[in-house]
Amino acid sequence: MFKDNLYKVEELTDNGSAIQATVVLDKNHKIFAGHFPGQPILPGVCTLEIMKELIEESKGRKYKLEEAGNIKFLSLVDPEKNSTLTFEINYSDSEGKLKVSANAKLADTSVSFKIKGVFY
Repeated sequence: MFKDNLYKVEELTDNGSAIQATVVLDKNHKIFAGHFPGQPILPGVCTLEIMKELIEESKGRKYKLEEAGNIKFLSLVDPEKNSTLTFEINYSDSEGKLKVSANAKLADTSVSFKIKGVFY
């Protein structure tokens, strides 16, 4: 949905229990004009969608979020200052469901987003 539009994947690896991915945001994407004018911020729901799309690309199938026991947005993602995000997605696959513990880091390695959840 957002891939190659809001962001581009620079790197994506999956070792069977963890996905590492680096994405670069398009700071000129129209979403930033509305969120927020004069102070662009990546919407939290977009961060979650990017993570889901990375999982789908890595695993080769579609997923839906079934459960999110813990989602934290720890810092704002301003595409003018931080256009690169690095995702670390640890997972275990059981009966077609992925139990996920993940985060997204800014270029300075500070964590901007954390989640523990289940995808099916």
